[in-house]
Amino acid sequence: MPNDEQSPPNDPWYQGPPPQQPSPPQQPYPPPGYPGYGYGYQQPYGQAPYPVAPYGMYPQPTTNGLAVAALVTGILGFLCSVIVPFVAIGLGIAGLNQSKKSGVGRGMSIAGICLGAGWLVLTAVWFALVFSAGNY
Repeated sequence: MPNDEQSPPNDPWYQGPPPQQPSPPQQPYPPPGYPGYGYGYQQPYGQAPYPVAPYGMYPQPTTNGLAVAALVTGILGFLCSVIVPFVAIGLGIAGLNQSKKSGVGRGMSIAGICLGAGWLVLTAVWFALVFSAGNY
């Protein structure tokens, strides 16, 4: 093979070099003051990309504090199962009323009420078993 660059390789499946894709036509530059295509609008230097709240303004809370307190006291109701469940039920009802206005914390309020009621029922059953067993 005197000329290796011109002759095809010995592979029977060789089809030659892949065809070259034509390059897309070049778009002219947009006029000054207009954003370029494909890059989105570029903010000038020195400006924030989003509006900033003035000093003293805080974002709205995303959860209801009474609902969280109802859930926590409902979970911890086993510590003092005579007083804490009443607190959980009270906080749950207050959190449920507050969640009607704000729209957040409804599930946690309901869970606090249910846990508080559950601890009260378990406490009542425990007292009934303890005092009935003492009568024998």
